[in-house]
Formats: sequence, structure tokens, C-alpha cells
Amino acid sequence: MANKSVKPVPPDKPLTRKQARFMAALPLASSNTAAAITAGYSPASAAESASENLRKSNVAIAIAEQQKALETPAIMAVHQRKERLSELARLTPDTFDPIKAIDVLNRMERIYAPEGANGATGIKITVVYVEKQREVIVQESTESKNA
Repeated sequence: MANKSVKPVPPDKPLTRKQARFMAALPLASSNTAAAITAGYSPASAAESASENLRKSNVAIAIAEQQKALETPAIMAVHQRKERLSELARLTPDTFDPIKAIDVLNRMERIYAPEGANGATGIKITVVYVEKQREVIVQESTESKNA
């Protein structure tokens, strides 16, 4: 697909309905592409639409304003949450569920592929929980993209 440049957008231009839905979906989505699909963009072009939206100054400003409005001293900043989750992820006798903490950290960093994109990396990782023994078995298998 050809790399299309995005036309400059005046920062004060109102968001379209889809852009507003995209912006609203971002905090809860697993990826920018997932947010675009939630907002109503075609799944076939959602990644490109998300990328274009994020490069538009009016969308970027609206997202920054939304994030700023959600900040209060009572809410941990992202780096504070990551630090706390990292503490919980380190396996100690006092740790309740380090795997869950790692999972949350990975989701915050959007490390996982978007839903339905399982073959994108060619590697599928299956985590098997064995609670009583407090061990994790990671199975790695390579999948063919053409399978």
C-alpha cells in the first residue's frame, strides 16, 4: 500500500464524528487499529486510518486535552502504574499474581498483536498456569503465515 501523506489540518478544525469516536475508543482499545475499528473505520484500512488520525494536529490536540482532563493527583500516572505493576510482577512469596501484573504491563505497552492478527508475527505463545506449584510453562510454536 502506498504511503500517503496527510494534508495539514488546522489545529482548531472540529473533529469529524469518526475522529471523535476514534479518540474516545483509544484509552480502552488494545491498539490504535482496534480503536479505529471501534470508531467505525473499515478493518481493511483501520491501521492506516489510525495512523493518519494520529498525525492530524486537531486529533492530536484533542487527545492531549482528553488525557490532561483525566489527570488528577488521586490517579496514578502511567509511569507510576508501570512501576507498581513491575514490583508486583517480580515473583516473591508475597506476590499474589505476577503473571496478571505482567499481562497488564504488556497491554499498557500494547505489546500484544491486535485481535485477529495472530499470524502477524508467525509466533504463537501459549501460557499455561499451574497455580499450586507457582510455575509458568511457556510453549512457543512457529506458525506459517500461509497456513
